[in-house]
Amino acid sequence: MTSFLERFDFDPAHAGHFGLEEEIWTVRPGTTELTAAAPAVFARYPEGRLKPELPIHQIEATTGICSDLFSLRTDIIENRATLAQWGNEFGFALNFDPMPPSVHPIEVYPKPRYLDIKRSVPADRLAGAWVTGVHVHLGAQSFEDAFTMLNRLREFLPFFVSVSGRSPRDADGHSGYRSARTVRYAQMAGAIIPPTIRNREHFLELAASGGFTEDPRRCWWGVRVNPVGSVEVRVFDSTPSIDRIVAYAALVKIAALATDIARVRNETEIHEAVLVAARKPKDYIAELEQLLACGRERGFMHEVRVA
Repeated sequence: MTSFLERFDFDPAHAGHFGLEEEIWTVRPGTTELTAAAPAVFARYPEGRLKPELPIHQIEATTGICSDLFSLRTDIIENRATLAQWGNEFGFALNFDPMPPSVHPIEVYPKPRYLDIKRSVPADRLAGAWVTGVHVHLGAQSFEDAFTMLNRLREFLPFFVSVSGRSPRDADGHSGYRSARTVRYAQMAGAIIPPTIRNREHFLELAASGGFTEDPRRCWWGVRVNPVGSVEVRVFDSTPSIDRIVAYAALVKIAALATDIARVRNETEIHEAVLVAARKPKDYIAELEQLLACGRERGFMHEVRVA
């Protein structure tokens, strides 16, 4: 039997490289009415960079392993072009709202893993998965490298929520949010802030207590170590703007390397800061300027069009 730690595949050649996932709603053209396009699409086309998601009304678009932001942008553009072609073929359009654009049933794509999640997660909590976001991956050399990056990135989660928030209304129509998606997801996931991870043994202990030793993808943290060998930041609201998505990826890389501006807070402090960022606009100009300056010093902000 494969042990928990053996499920992770780190490749030093991909350290610092980018990857990305976009969760995208499928709707009837010209409307915001959700339509379950994925079963028909993937009955005809094999899964690859485009694949079904847990909600049957979504398709997930993933990039390849990208050595720079130009490559990341290219992959996103190609994915969206393919989805547009599929939309013409199967009669759906794309919607990038972080919250569900219309009333919907809690129906999952009929994949064993997703059906298992539906069986094991109460329906009121499962509804929290009916959101869409952008997940940014940064390749790690090893567990130790991944833990170092995760421990830095967890401190920036409130900032990431604030700069990407574009879901002002919750599922009941209440307004005033910056990221209603984050609030809804936290209700489903529970603990979205990981503790500072000390070493492999500590990570294994956390997996056991969190119930994801059998499947590391059942870890719902806002930043997690992914089995593909990356650190994955999962708190960005979805957006139609490719420029913004590329900027998010750049900010993740800078923050992962920013030893001189990282802080140290416990999980409760960061969780509370995330919820404050999701509910109220906050001025993060100072943090943004620090990160951009760090990125310029490291020589890759010329690849970013800051939106």
